[in-house]
Amino acid sequence: MEWILASPVRFDRISKTRLPNLLLSQVSLDMKNKKISLDQMKHSIGQHSYILNSLNLIHKNIKAPVNVVPLHILSSNKINLSTLKMNISELLESYRAEVIEMLTKQLTGLKPTPNSDVKLVYDKRNVKKTVFWGKDPNGNTVLCFNLSLLNNYESLHKAWKQDSITIFSKENLNLLIQIYRALKFLE
Repeated sequence: MEWILASPVRFDRISKTRLPNLLLSQVSLDMKNKKISLDQMKHSIGQHSYILNSLNLIHKNIKAPVNVVPLHILSSNKINLSTLKMNISELLESYRAEVIEMLTKQLTGLKPTPNSDVKLVYDKRNVKKTVFWGKDPNGNTVLCFNLSLLNNYESLHKAWKQDSITIFSKENLNLLIQIYRALKFLE
């Protein structure tokens, strides 16, 4: 998990602290439509602001667009803040659905690998445990990700033909980063 700390550091608008950008969601403002959007997966280049990657914290702490609008826009006269469109519940629900759909597509295409060091499981009994150490089918200790927060059991079970799959982290690093970020967002 050293890739989290190795990511570039960004300023979180909610907590007013600097954190690795893999722990943050990027906030963008579409100047044409005057609409705010979240982007967890891409981290595109340009002027953006960042907020903690947590559905509950975002919902609890963001009351108005001024809380998340990129600072360079706040300090300029480019836009009247009263014209910004932001329904936080709608924004978070559409973002949540987009993240789950994107991950489900990638996860259903996975095939188990023989030399695995990561196990993806779907265990509704342990929803609170999203990342933990466990055993693979050979009895080796592996890093486990519980995907039950994604609520996509039927799709995954149909594709995998079982409740878990083991993969090799070096071949699937980008996917594992996306899984980790999605699980932390949904917690």
